[in-house]
Formats: sequence, C-alpha cells, structure tokens
Amino acid sequence: MLVVYYKIPIQAGEYHIIEGDFFQNDNLYVNTSKDVFAYQGIGGSQSEANQGLFFVPPLSCENRGGVDLIPNIGEIGNTNFTGGITIVANKDADVFINDLDITNQPPGITVQGPNLVTGNSDYETYKVTGFSDDVSVTSTNELYLAYFNFNGVCDLRWLLFWISFGPRN
Repeated sequence: MLVVYYKIPIQAGEYHIIEGDFFQNDNLYVNTSKDVFAYQGIGGSQSEANQGLFFVPPLSCENRGGVDLIPNIGEIGNTNFTGGITIVANKDADVFINDLDITNQPPGITVQGPNLVTGNSDYETYKVTGFSDDVSVTSTNELYLAYFNFNGVCDLRWLLFWISFGPRN
C-alpha cells in the first residue's frame, strides 16, 4: 500500500494544487492542521473544455441521513446523459440505494467499491453507475453523496448532502 505524506506550508490567502497522481484506491485523503477550502477540478472528458470546480466539504460526524430524490439522473432536458453517484460513508454503515442494499443492486447498475480511504480507515467510498431514472440514497451513519452526469465534454456534478449543523446542546 502506497501512502504519501508531505507537508506544504501555506499562509492565509495562498493555495496549493494537488495533482491527480496522489489518488489511491480512487480516493484522495487530505488532512490539514487548519481549516481550508478544497475544490476538485471536474470535466466530462480529458479535454480542457468545460472544466469546472467542485467544492469538497470536510468530513463530519454530523452528516447523517440520506438524499431522498435525485430525479431523472440520466437526463437534462431532452438530452440523455451518462449518470452516476459517488458515496463516502463510514466503514461500518449500511448504505441503501432505492431501498436496496448497495451490494444488491439490480442488473445494469454497477457498483465500484467499497474502496478503503488510505489515511483514514474510518471511511470507504463507492462509485455507482448505470442509473437512468430517479435515485434515492440512505445510510445508517455518515453519508456524503455527489451525483454526476456527462455527455461528451459536457459535465454536471452536484454535491447533495454535506451540510453540517454542528453539535446540538
């Protein structure tokens, strides 16, 4: 198992780019000593056309529950797109997609994972593709869910569940 640790000292207002060659098991775990904003570059292909940024939230034990409905994940207007979801969940969580266990999806739905997160063994990730209709996802523990779809260089990606309300008294 390759684990890469390196320190990059930066000051307030500065930034650092971490290239894609640091991914392990299709994951990139970043740990910081202070709060930072993290963004991931996205696009529908290897082309530099239509690139965007995707805000990556911090992990938090307050993120529980699910996403009740992603409607028509494979369509935007009258155009068909290839769609899927990415999930970050606690290693011991039960995850359900459309009320079925993530390990027991119907034909045509492809589940990649669980992939362990190198550097933080409390989490695992999944990439699930093959959807063409509505999608709902729930978990018995923390859940971070993003959906994506693409058609050529056109790409759409949304982070749907990450809001943390902080500790409750």
